[in-house]
Order: sequence, then C-alpha cells, then structure tokens
Amino acid sequence: MFLYLAVTEVEVSAVLVREQDKEQRPVFYVSKSLLPTETRYTSFEKLVLALIIASYKLRHYFESHTIHVVTNYPLKSLMRKPELSGRISKWSIHLSGYDIRYDPRMAIKSQALVDFVSDFIPTIQNLADKEILTLKGDKDAEVWQMHIDGASNQKGEYEALILGMQLTLDLGIKNLQVYNDSLLIVNHVNDEYVATDSKMTAYLKVAKELKQKFKDCKLKQVPRDQNVEADALATLGATFNPTELANIPIAHVLEPLIQKEDGS
Repeated sequence: MFLYLAVTEVEVSAVLVREQDKEQRPVFYVSKSLLPTETRYTSFEKLVLALIIASYKLRHYFESHTIHVVTNYPLKSLMRKPELSGRISKWSIHLSGYDIRYDPRMAIKSQALVDFVSDFIPTIQNLADKEILTLKGDKDAEVWQMHIDGASNQKGEYEALILGMQLTLDLGIKNLQVYNDSLLIVNHVNDEYVATDSKMTAYLKVAKELKQKFKDCKLKQVPRDQNVEADALATLGATFNPTELANIPIAHVLEPLIQKEDGS
C-alpha cells in the first residue's frame, strides 16, 4: 500500500493507494482542517500530522499492510533528530508500531493523484524547502561547544578534556569550541606554554592527537564564574557515590588515559 501526503495552509490530507497491474488505484482519502494552533506548526510538523491522521483513520490498513509513504521530504531522518519538539517524539513513537517505509516520489501512475504530485502547495513550498535546510543542518559547518572542569587539579582537567574530545569525535562532530577555566591547560594545547612535567607532556600528546582529528577545534580560557555548569558537574561527580546515581548516565574513567603512553 502506498500513502501520499499533502499540506496546505489550512488543511492536511492523505490518500491511500493500492497498486495492481502496474496501475495505482486510490483506496481511501482522508483530510483534516487545521485548528488555529495547528496552522502555526512547521511544514514538517504538518506533514507528519497528515501521516498521523491517516494512521488513526486507516488503522486497519496500517496494522495489516506495509505502508510505503511516498514523499520527497526527508521525514524518516528528520523524525530521528533528538532536538525536535515533544509532539514529534510522541508521533514518532506511535508510528514505530507500524511497518512504514519511506520512498522517494516517482512517476504518478494515477490521474486521481494529480493533486498529490507535491507534498506542499506552491505557496508554501519555498518555506518548506527552507525548513528542510534548517532542520537537516550542515554537520560539517556546525560548531559545538564543550565546557571543561577537572574538579581541582590539572590532571583532572586533562582527563576531562581528553574524554570529552573522544566522546564528541564518536558523535561525528567536526567542529568543536572548548571552554576551560585552566589557563595552563589551554595554553599547553594552543602551544603557548611548554609542558615540562612528564605526566603533563603525556596528556598533552594525547590531547593534540585528538585535536588533529577535528576539522576545527579551538580551546579558549574562560574565568571560573563563566564556567559554572561544568564546575558544578565536576563537583557532583567528585562528591556523589556512584550507586546513588543509578538513573544518570555516567562515563567511568577506570585508569589514566595516558597509562599506555608512559608505560606506568
């Protein structure tokens, strides 16, 4: 079964289609007039709303068939973005109970579907295209921020910095701006100070190797009063019993990150 979606300024629609003998034949058409609050939804949210309405009104088809949602809008990838609104998260959970596939729009094989050639009517297509660029973003151009505090000593500062850089690389982040209240650590990594202590030299080597793996990675020293969130988290991690934090994800550092470097 194939499902086509359409959005206007005041209405969302969907048509369910069955393909037989290489011909697409409409089975059901559903639509909903948007409430005043719904008219303020983004184009993406309206398109997902059309899919949600169809899943409720055509529930028996969704439960017994694979539904191919035919759209050129990147619904699947956008619904997986963690920063989207709460309603999208709820809708995504609801839709996960069905066997839904997302297919690019190909040639329309039915004259009855001419109104669904585009997901959006021409007057809102440009707005929808801009929303796509905003929602998808350019990961290679995005700059992420990381605040570091090592809870009282330079060794801790370096451990936090190295672990944070490793985690951001694992997330696929290309550009990173690090804020650290340790002037010594920042100037070490930025080659403004020379590390003389053997432990600090080993840590510095690891940090620089990780820094090279980013497209762009900058470190900046900030006053402690501008790094209060990182300071609070570092203090929390240093004082709380791990068994009391069962519901909070924690990354445990069981051995120094430079242990393999200096053989100790």
